[in-house]
Amino acid sequence: MPAKVTTRAVFVCCFMKGDVEMSKEEGIREMTYQMVMRASWKMLQSGLLSEDEYLAFEGKMREKYRPVIGLLFSDIDLLSCG
Repeated sequence: MPAKVTTRAVFVCCFMKGDVEMSKEEGIREMTYQMVMRASWKMLQSGLLSEDEYLAFEGKMREKYRPVIGLLFSDIDLLSCG
């Protein structure tokens, strides 16, 4: 049976025991990274951040939080997706 981890933010992550395991610390880092990057994406979209500022910030946040799941999507260029 999958265990669900949820927060007040819109972030739901399901893990199958034995299939993928994430420690509580990794889960907290992952959720924090996702929430911070979502907020910075909205700032970029509203013009509060430039593309260069966003990309520099993203790199710093990847280094700080070391996300597991977030890295799966970090190679996708969201700036060119419109």
